[in-house]
Amino acid sequence: ARLRLVRLNGEKVASLRDLASKLTAALQPKHAEFLVFEFQPGSMLVAIDAEAAKRATSDVCTANAIPSPVCPSLGADFAQVLSAS
Repeated sequence: ARLRLVRLNGEKVASLRDLASKLTAALQPKHAEFLVFEFQPGSMLVAIDAEAAKRATSDVCTANAIPSPVCPSLGADFAQVLSAS
């Protein structure tokens, strides 16, 4: 089944740019303890510890020589939030 991301932490996600913006805000210090992704159809929820997600993303990028988790046009701020961990 094809699932479509519709919300992050209860907020509607309109595009990849919007998702990068919402993730940037959610990963700020003292903001969200968890990242809760809601997918349709079926209202499937996936909750991920926010700090663990930051560490894992950074680790995967480093281990695989990936310069940034997102392209600069989508999320330079998102990449900065991850590198601040």
